[in-house]
Amino acid sequence: ICIESDVRLIGCQMTMDVFGFSKDDFIDEVDIGGAATFLEFAAEADIQMFI
Repeated sequence: ICIESDVRLIGCQMTMDVFGFSKDDFIDEVDIGGAATFLEFAAEADIQMFI
């Protein structure tokens, strides 16, 4: 539902490194970035969800 609704998904690079995940462990629609990537996007978004 999120992908169909054009929700942007950002996976945290540092958390991925800690747990040993790679981009291949996620669905293709997930962007990978750090806090700066999220904050830049979140500043312009109407709704944000940080999990």
